[in-house]
Amino acid sequence: MKRIRIAELLEDRRMLTALADLDGDGDLDAYDRSAWYMNVDGHGNFRAYTYSDEPIADVIAVDIDHDGDLDLVTSEPAWYENVPGEAKFQTVHAFAGVDRPGAKITAIDLGHDGVTDIALFAAGNVTVFQNTDGAGAMEQVEQQFHADLADADDWDGDGDIDLLTLSDAVDLWRNQGDGTFTPERLAENHVDELGIESSLVSTQFARLNADQAPDVVINWFEFFDSPYNSCVWHANMDGQVAATASCGVTNYGTNRLIDVDQDGDPDLLSSDLMSGYLFWARNLGDGTFERGGFTSVTFHGFVNHTDLMADLDQDGKWDLVTQRIQNRAPVWVSSADATYEPHVNQVPPAGVLRAGDVNQDFRFDQADLIQVAKAARFDQAADWAAGDWNGAPGGSIHLPPAGDGRFDQSDLDLAFASGIYRRGPYELTDLPRQDQAEPLDTAVGDVDLQIIYDAGTGEVSLRNLGAPLTAFELTSDAGRFLLDSLENWNGPFDVVEANTLFRFDLAGFQELQLGKILANGVSWQSLVQDLKIDGARLGGGGLGRVQLTCIDCVLDVDFYQQRIRDQDYESAWDLNDDAMLDQNDVRVLVEDVLHTSIGDANLDGRFDSSDLVAIFQAGEFEDGTAGNSNWSEGDWNGDGEFDTSDLVWAFQFGVYVDENL
Repeated sequence: MKRIRIAELLEDRRMLTALADLDGDGDLDAYDRSAWYMNVDGHGNFRAYTYSDEPIADVIAVDIDHDGDLDLVTSEPAWYENVPGEAKFQTVHAFAGVDRPGAKITAIDLGHDGVTDIALFAAGNVTVFQNTDGAGAMEQVEQQFHADLADADDWDGDGDIDLLTLSDAVDLWRNQGDGTFTPERLAENHVDELGIESSLVSTQFARLNADQAPDVVINWFEFFDSPYNSCVWHANMDGQVAATASCGVTNYGTNRLIDVDQDGDPDLLSSDLMSGYLFWARNLGDGTFERGGFTSVTFHGFVNHTDLMADLDQDGKWDLVTQRIQNRAPVWVSSADATYEPHVNQVPPAGVLRAGDVNQDFRFDQADLIQVAKAARFDQAADWAAGDWNGAPGGSIHLPPAGDGRFDQSDLDLAFASGIYRRGPYELTDLPRQDQAEPLDTAVGDVDLQIIYDAGTGEVSLRNLGAPLTAFELTSDAGRFLLDSLENWNGPFDVVEANTLFRFDLAGFQELQLGKILANGVSWQSLVQDLKIDGARLGGGGLGRVQLTCIDCVLDVDFYQQRIRDQDYESAWDLNDDAMLDQNDVRVLVEDVLHTSIGDANLDGRFDSSDLVAIFQAGEFEDGTAGNSNWSEGDWNGDGEFDTSDLVWAFQFGVYVDENL
């Protein structure tokens, strides 16, 4: 297994901040459970880049795809790919078949074949994922449980997971491969003949020597006149447990395994809370820790047993790295600063803007083209936001470069020739992609554009009721689009992909042929949750009010009312996911899907006097004929009748619009 440059805690490996060379430039960057921090100048000045907005319990840095750089692997579980030369971690690979996250994650090596595999821990459980192709294709291969589980790895290299447990004793449980385990006692709480009380604190697997097989490390708390901590380890001798060896360190604090000197093997970092110092002992590569020449840094108000030591500014001296993030940068103290004041982060300016990047998110994509199409300044005076790009590259965020003061074909040509269209960020950035696409909804009433889906055929058509379009974007987060029917989408900026359809033509187009771009029988719920739309019209502005019309989809109020009366249930009709079909589902349909109100008999988007006129003109109010009324005739509570109870229902749950107010 490739050794990784990452802090490994003996007591708790879920560090808030860890260090590694993530961008491959030879200095130490930092990362935590949502962002990574680039050491931009090698002197400990950091710029933050968010890689996840999701809550993550644990993250490690390891070369999971074995391409020579460190990726971030999280307890979601997922791994965030380090794109060569650009450590942006924007490509996410979720582990398949996992329904819940873990609390801790570690890198292991099943079979000792040098390929990095993953162990995910949660409440006594360990789930093992094998890197089946050596390039990050993770497959769940094993799951084990022990109430006292402390760590897990393939101790004997036989391809299955062995366990370390911690209670009043430390036991190594060897997996026999048939569902059974054989325990071996390694240590237990005791009082020796001198009266020294020894209590177990923690245990873990760690690779301390050159054979790269997992060894066992044990941390003790001992008391004789005064308390102190000690560390011992057992080497892995071809699957046999070697005799106890001392790590050579005792202190009044905690011991952790961290590659302080960045030579590929874990050193011992000790925090001594009695003296207020942070010590380290170098691992000579064979599990022998060099006591001579201890280096120390005083805490001076930063007392925290999870603080780190590293040479962040590359001055040959060890700095104190705290577990705090302030102003989007790690807080650290230079050992060269006798005042022990935190380093002041000084970040150089971000990169210059490139042609086409209207919204200044360091990307040039269809969102920028939609914005200039909405501005409608082609062949007219314009600024950067309206298409004047021929002053680029240059400027910076909020101060874009000035061009010739016009938006014309030369600006589009320059942007196209840049080669950055839809290629992701052209600068390292933590800015999210700017996108104004909105969910494609099932609006009622007057609309400007209809997207019509036929569930029976999969055909999608567009009915434009306004000015010609100059930009049109339809996206599917689920990648639903079928592409065979799309023709003449061949403009330089047009996009035809499973998750994005984009057409751009500043001359304008009234119609747009889509054809069979969706599978048959997609539910309207799926479409509403998945599809988003944006675009612009000739003369400027957006698309206006957009309506999704679904042919042969169940969007009919009377259909729901009849199913409720018949007590006919199917999960596809259960709009509020409560495993029953009742008037609560009708309310979801009317209010959340059709965006109107109980009482809106004509479904024009509002409950007003016109609805009351319509239902009384239908002439079915308390007419004595059983079950002859529907929604448009006044049956709003679904009992098949139009009577006083419907009016009570509507004025209780509906929103009446009084035109006289």
